[in-house]
Formats: sequence, C-alpha cells, structure tokens
Amino acid sequence: GHSVAQSKNMADATAKVVDEEVRRIVEDAYARAKKILIAKAKDLETLAQALLEYETLNGNEINDLIAGKPLERDKVKAKAKAKAAGKKPAASLPPTDTGLEPGLV
Repeated sequence: GHSVAQSKNMADATAKVVDEEVRRIVEDAYARAKKILIAKAKDLETLAQALLEYETLNGNEINDLIAGKPLERDKVKAKAKAKAAGKKPAASLPPTDTGLEPGLV
C-alpha cells in the first residue's frame, strides 16, 4: 500500500512491486537476525549476565567473555580476596593482661 503522506507519484503496479521488494528485504533481514541470535544464544547470555553484574563492558571485556576468558576485573578481585584471606584479622579486643590485680580493671 501507499503511505498516507506519500503523493501519487508512481503507478499502483510499481508501488506494489516496491512494497513486495521492501517486504522481502525486511523478512530476509529478520530471518538472518533471528538465525544469528539463536546461533549465538550462549554468547548473548554470557554478555547479559556480565552486564547485570558490572553494568558496563568495554570492547576488550566483551571479546574476552566471548572467548571464554575471565575478565581482568575478576582477576583483580580474586587477587585482593586471596591477599585478604592470607592476612591475620586485626585484633578487636585489647590484651587482657594489664598487670593489675583482678577486679581493678
């Protein structure tokens, strides 16, 4: 059909041919996009989960995720966590031996 705003510059037969070609192009593009999304569903899910966790990803991070590599952010977190786990926790209570007699403390 014709667009409401379109003037009658082409014959109905020509408009029909144009409409059919546009429909074919759109349907082909839709089918191709759907096929790609289905084929790349795992990558799409990986990226979606990373975006939920980090909110933003740069190009290198996207490439790493799709290649199955851990993000550099995760490596930094893991090192910090391991370093923190290796340290002794700070004492939260003062020493109990004050040198004073019991009951005077």
